[in-house]
Amino acid sequence: MMSRQRTRERKSLEREPAPTRRSVRRTEPEHPTERKLQLRIQEAEARWRRTREKILVGSVVYLIFMLSLAGLILICSNTSTAVERQSGILVLGTLFSMVLGAVVGKNFKWRS
Repeated sequence: MMSRQRTRERKSLEREPAPTRRSVRRTEPEHPTERKLQLRIQEAEARWRRTREKILVGSVVYLIFMLSLAGLILICSNTSTAVERQSGILVLGTLFSMVLGAVVGKNFKWRS
């Protein structure tokens, strides 16, 4: 009788799902120099991201300025033909609509 009961217990244990093991991560205290090194790396990465963003914004502003200047020259020049004036108006209109779309469509953080 004991053997039957043991086999039943074994079978019931086999049917039950095994408990999930969570890997216990031992957290050792970090060395102060290691923590300082990690902070320096994070600061350098953040500085590079800010510099990259400044370069991108500066180049876009420069491009917009140059295209709008070219459009104004085409419109205001006395030697321009009607087709050149129309293309200048088209360039300025396109730039204006793109800038307006970027301002309306993007959430700017005006105050840091």
